[in-house]
Amino acid sequence: MTPLTMSALTRRSFEEVVDRDGPRNLAEAQALEPSLAGLTLAELVGLARAEVPLSRQDEVLGAVVRSYRRGPTKVWGAILLEMLAPALGGAANEVIAWQPVSDADDLCQQAALEALSAAAQMPLWGDGWLKRRIVFRVRISLLRWSAAQYPQASLDTPKRPDGADDADDVDDADDAADADPISLFELLDTMGCVLSRQEFDLVYRTTVLKEELVELAREMGSTFEAVRKKRDRALLQLRPHAA
Repeated sequence: MTPLTMSALTRRSFEEVVDRDGPRNLAEAQALEPSLAGLTLAELVGLARAEVPLSRQDEVLGAVVRSYRRGPTKVWGAILLEMLAPALGGAANEVIAWQPVSDADDLCQQAALEALSAAAQMPLWGDGWLKRRIVFRVRISLLRWSAAQYPQASLDTPKRPDGADDADDVDDADDAADADPISLFELLDTMGCVLSRQEFDLVYRTTVLKEELVELAREMGSTFEAVRKKRDRALLQLRPHAA
């Protein structure tokens, strides 16, 4: 599968929306979502793929997700999938790299279903990193789905997409075995209540997005040690709530 395969699937539904109910539903949503003001449907989709700040992309994506939840789901689902198509295609390609027996067409359909499910159910604690959060959920769900469809393939040792040796991950295996990556997001509401915004950003970026502390320290104009201690204190605050 390539991202173009995913785009072909989403494009058909999107074109039907554009020709029928899309403009009217967009106008209604613009009255509720200021970030959509002045955008046409084509501009809305283009913004998700243009070289604009990620914060702006997530802001618009957040408005689309909320509109999807309000409905009509058929219209906004088509718009949402068209916005996410390249990223969903990339996620599906990663799954095929791990489990090559996966059927590309079935996986494409499943990626769309998982994206809509994530948009409908995931906690919305803000628009930040929203696209990345949705795609992360889709990727994990696709791996589970593919393993269930092709159990024998999941018993074999897969070739890692990055070409790395799986032995490099042995030290992390025990910790990861009992962890459910999707459940991390279920803690986000609690994190937002317990931590300050800066503490929340620090924990999320280092534990979920896997960003390097040294890079964050440089961004914050602080030292590595100071940022590490701040992150560790925030994790200690969360521990009672995550038990």
